[in-house]
Amino acid sequence: MASARAEKGYRPGVGWIGFAAAVMGVVGAANIIQGLAAIAEDEVFLAGGERGSLVLDLTGWGWVHLLLGAFLVAVAVFLFRGAPWADYAAIVLIILNMVTQLMFLPFYPFWSMLIIALEVVVLWAIFTNTEERTRA
Repeated sequence: MASARAEKGYRPGVGWIGFAAAVMGVVGAANIIQGLAAIAEDEVFLAGGERGSLVLDLTGWGWVHLLLGAFLVAVAVFLFRGAPWADYAAIVLIILNMVTQLMFLPFYPFWSMLIIALEVVVLWAIFTNTEERTRA
């Protein structure tokens, strides 16, 4: 399959898909750093005032961010190399990461919004360029 795609002029990691893979790798690396920092700080966050509408065990969320970040980096490498399944895996992981960032929003609003914005760009790049990749 790879040789047939190469004969038709397909070059993995070029254009918007390459950009999406690079940004996804950076987001994954940021998640890994955020996860390690959260694991090192063994605290509990309480947001929502006296009623405490959202309680997060920082260590637990650290592991979630760490594992999700590792998966994001791994799929970014495969997306860059042109694996056909990596598009779908990237979409699922990016959406999962957006949800975790939304839940982290009360604690680190600027950081979460920045990551979500980058992830929107990655989703756009994958959705608008997948047809071009599969056509080749």
